[in-house]
Amino acid sequence: MRGETVSDLSVLLGAFSILTFWAFGVGIALGVAAVFAAAGAAITAVTDERSDRPVTMWDAAVGAGAGVMGILAGWYFLSTI
Repeated sequence: MRGETVSDLSVLLGAFSILTFWAFGVGIALGVAAVFAAAGAAITAVTDERSDRPVTMWDAAVGAGAGVMGILAGWYFLSTI
């Protein structure tokens, strides 16, 4: 997979992790997947010199941030039950 696809996947997983924070661990799992996908996209963007889409790093950062927010929201929800 190319970096653009993985960075878009990280944004999608991060958004779904925020939306499903209440689903008893699903949001946390999706958040972790979003962070790992964002890390993979960032590594690919740095090592791929012929990348025609320079916003891949920004997409990866947004995906990682959304994933972290989903993890924190899911953790908070589970800790208050």
